[in-house]
Amino acid sequence: MFDKICRKNAITHRLTQPTSPTTTGKIERFHLTFRRDLLDDCGPFESVEAAQAAIDGFVVQYNTDRPHQALDDRTPISPADRFSPAPDEQRELLKLWTPPTLAPAPPAAAHEPAGPVPEPVLTTASWAGGPIGFDRVVPPSGNLQVAGRQFWLGPVRAGMVVRFWTDVDLIHLLIAGARVKAVRSHLTINDLARLAAEGAVNAGPSPLPPAERKGGAVEI
Repeated sequence: MFDKICRKNAITHRLTQPTSPTTTGKIERFHLTFRRDLLDDCGPFESVEAAQAAIDGFVVQYNTDRPHQALDDRTPISPADRFSPAPDEQRELLKLWTPPTLAPAPPAAAHEPAGPVPEPVLTTASWAGGPIGFDRVVPPSGNLQVAGRQFWLGPVRAGMVVRFWTDVDLIHLLIAGARVKAVRSHLTINDLARLAAEGAVNAGPSPLPPAERKGGAVEI
């Protein structure tokens, strides 16, 4: 779901390689400062709420008040001096896409500690009754399972996002817009409705190319 939201909003999801801490230097440096400046001196927290409030306050101080030498070695500044949210009028230029089963969280108030992250709000997906589309990620084994059926794609495709286009007749599997497999569908109307309730969306036309010849015999 996270990768689908990124793809729909033209965001590239980049992952760090295992055993490569240099690629996560900024967050590792934050963890070091977080331990030294807060956890080492604060003692045990009385509750989860108290811990969250202390962490939120530290993050605000870290980003707005604490000078960061890496940003400017001559005039120490904070991240808030270098980075700022886009104005509301610019945010309206490109609407954020979210799946039909999720409701976007309300924007956090400026300069206020963020509270607990709200759980996604599930809503009823609007299904028109035709073909549906949904995404799945190929597991390390290369063997995808959807609605009780296996789809072999091979370990070489592990981690790739596969787009399913399906109705009660055919199932097409696409990767990066290219169709890699097509099989006879085993799904019923009830199966499609259940997948739609779980996040599948109304699909467009079939990825099969339009027929250039109607009727008659062909030789291949």
